Amino acid sequence: MDVERRLDRKEAASFLTAHGYRTAPATLAKLTCIGGGPAFESFGRRPLYRETELLAWAQARSTGLHRSTSDSGAASAPSAPATRPTEPDIDEIVARALRSAGVMPAGRERAATVSAATRYKTDCGGIRHA
Repeated sequence: MDVERRLDRKEAASFLTAHGYRTAPATLAKLTCIGGGPAFESFGRRPLYRETELLAWAQARSTGLHRSTSDSGAASAPSAPATRPTEPDIDEIVARALRSAGVMPAGRERAATVSAATRYKTDCGGIRHA
């Protein structure tokens, strides 16, 4: 039976620091709550960390070797240039949302449809009721 030693938060931070990955116990506590930290087991309310999980987490957060600050971190052959994901057009997102709500965007077939704001003013006589 192979039993791996489990470390509490303070011991885990000391273990990582001793292996070159300076980490505070408070950092592990925060990551335990919000996620993104090393895998752990709970013993009652206390998180317990395995040494192999701590090292795997720390190594996953580390980059490769750099030759300069502008280097991407790939120590071997240069990789293809990074492509930036295309962001959705905010105007199109707003237009779709307005159309799904039954409101035509300003400037597009405005004569065919009365906007919700205009309809509200007309129905309520321009007076806002609580």
